[in-house]
Amino acid sequence: MKKSTGILLTLGLILLIGGYYFYNIKDDVKTAIQGEEQPEMIIRKAPPNEIKIPQTPKGRLKEQLGLDVEQEKKFDASNASFKEEAEKLRADNPGNKQAIGQGMKALQKKQMEEMKEILTPAQYEKMLQLLRGRGQRQKEMKQKIIQSIKGENANIGQPLQPKSN
Repeated sequence: MKKSTGILLTLGLILLIGGYYFYNIKDDVKTAIQGEEQPEMIIRKAPPNEIKIPQTPKGRLKEQLGLDVEQEKKFDASNASFKEEAEKLRADNPGNKQAIGQGMKALQKKQMEEMKEILTPAQYEKMLQLLRGRGQRQKEMKQKIIQSIKGENANIGQPLQPKSN
């Protein structure tokens, strides 16, 4: 008797909760079925100064160099040309790493010559410093990652030692 009473109370509770839920959403379901429009949500638009758009490395470089409008146009054209030629080089030499490497060196040299013409001597020197610093930071980060991996996995490559109890 006690078991059947518990089952009936549980079923009654489920029906009660289901009915309450259905009663509260029936207007939303009715609206969705009939195709009536829902009231618009209020959306707060952030002012332009609050929106932070992540910059690409080239965008940060342009900002750090303080390019004027004309220089920026030439800078962007040079980068677009470099990208197109690099993609063409990779497509023409699939799997030939040596040819791609030599071609990329030649493209980089050509782009640096173009940059020398676009930038003032002070901007060019600053760009060289920034690019050298970027390479150094990447090397340092790589070393930190390697050290952290070695530290966490100090026993990798070593034979397993039996546990002593």
